Amino acid sequence: MSKLGCTFLATAALAVAAALSTVSPVSAAPAGDPTPAVSRAAAPPHGIPKKNCRTAFGYTQQGAFLCMTGQRGPASFANAMLDCMDLAGRVADYHDWRYRTFRGDGGQAPVGWWLGGITADNTALFVNQANAADFDGETSRFDSRPYACAHDLLR
Repeated sequence: MSKLGCTFLATAALAVAAALSTVSPVSAAPAGDPTPAVSRAAAPPHGIPKKNCRTAFGYTQQGAFLCMTGQRGPASFANAMLDCMDLAGRVADYHDWRYRTFRGDGGQAPVGWWLGGITADNTALFVNQANAADFDGETSRFDSRPYACAHDLLR
């Protein structure tokens, strides 16, 4: 290789190294490394955590980290989510109900209620059976169903 070719490769390598030093580190931790801490400023997808339940909006505490309302609606899934967001919460989802069942008052998700989450075009989850291990199914998000709202507790 000519002297010019070596000079070009060396200059290119230095430029690549300089460019890489300005790139922020990858957020995913390599295997074996601890998971990076999540900023407390990051907002949850739905619902606003609070240090205590919003009792003025009908929330009661379920376990150490969750608040849920009683029955609301019926409404379409979109309107149920809008209602819960007006109450600084979300439509209670599978995880909320499972937490309530095993860490709260033991109440199970009532069959027929919305179960939080649009899963595909025009479909959302609902409670399709009284089985604490497998109670989710899909239905039209335009159905009118009862629901509960939930928000997390900060500890």
